[in-house]
Amino acid sequence: MAAALVGLPAVAYAQVAPPIPAQAEVVRTFKNGLGEDVVLRRGYWSGDNPNGGFGYEKILNKHRITNLDVVASIVRNPDYVTRQSNGRFAHSSIARLFRCDGSGCIETSSVRVLVIIDYHAWTGPGQFGVVTAYCENRDNAWACPGYVNTAIKA
Repeated sequence: MAAALVGLPAVAYAQVAPPIPAQAEVVRTFKNGLGEDVVLRRGYWSGDNPNGGFGYEKILNKHRITNLDVVASIVRNPDYVTRQSNGRFAHSSIARLFRCDGSGCIETSSVRVLVIIDYHAWTGPGQFGVVTAYCENRDNAWACPGYVNTAIKA
């Protein structure tokens, strides 16, 4: 069972897709670097279709990003924003892990974290919003390293 954000229930891995109204629920709204609202919908994710799904459920259950402040920080203040061929935008930042002692700190690991946003209209009111957030991680394409949840400060 994944860790739950405050006020949101934990969701078991390999959950089947909930009905559309539940998928559309706005879990959180962020501001992007232009001051525009970006929504994060509940979405869904299922281990039976690991490349499908979107939103909070996919970010939490597939990519193991439990701290939505990380997502908010990347949306608001990314290192880079690139437009993808499908019209979505990839906001990215680097999460870094340091080991510190009395003589200073050294970086021991880092990973690029991407937040994919679709600004197009949702089938209901408003924009589609955050599609997913994930780490560029060649060792495990699914899960972000645990330090990502504390490395990028909101």
